[in-house]
Amino acid sequence: MPGILLIAAGPGEWRAASVESDAAMELYVERGDTPPAGSIHLGRVVRRTPGLDAVLVDIGAKRPGFLPVREGPVDLRLDEGARVIVQVRRETQQGKGARLSTRINPRPGRLDLEQLAAEAARYEPPRQLDPPSSLAHALALRLPAEPERILADDMAILLELRGAFPNTEIAHCPAEEWPIDLDAEFAAVLAPSLTLPGGGSLHIAETSAAVLIDVDTGTPDEASAERGALAANPFALRFCASRFGMEVFA
Repeated sequence: MPGILLIAAGPGEWRAASVESDAAMELYVERGDTPPAGSIHLGRVVRRTPGLDAVLVDIGAKRPGFLPVREGPVDLRLDEGARVIVQVRRETQQGKGARLSTRINPRPGRLDLEQLAAEAARYEPPRQLDPPSSLAHALALRLPAEPERILADDMAILLELRGAFPNTEIAHCPAEEWPIDLDAEFAAVLAPSLTLPGGGSLHIAETSAAVLIDVDTGTPDEASAERGALAANPFALRFCASRFGMEVFA
């Protein structure tokens, strides 16, 4: 991920933006309350769910993680109370616990499987084994690659950032000197409605089952409602593709 990562540090929350050519490409919020995908934990089995062929594992999150039994070795005992080393495959979302696996894939340059086992033997579960539990390391796991440069608005977090991003140039820079207004970027992307060029708007509602998008063409200048819809829909499709990672086929 080339370019700059801007980080605004607040009490219990970091807001960050990946910036290229003075434009925000990705936005991130890190609160440290959700174990990120890729993190490795020493957990304890709290309950078996035979109907789902899975166990629930306490990894220190608000909800126990979900571990399918079939994904572990045949000889792995997963009785209630058992200690188990797991890796988060999918983060907690919409009231569901994290999806876990006992197939551990350590990150290059981090603890290997033998070191993880030795580290786990020192503690009682739940315990995050890798990376260290910090906002900087959690944010690093969420990024597709290490950025070339990081600018933070708080000098107090620079040391923590250098531990999580050892190959990145890191410096303090007041938010007033950033190429973007981070608060405005977040306000725009989280707004439930978006005005379309030439009139009309999109109204967006996210539910547990789907993302609902209403295209309101307003009062277009075109001679008919059909032409107004044709003018608005291409922009709406492009917006949805960029915001929600959808594939659009003409």
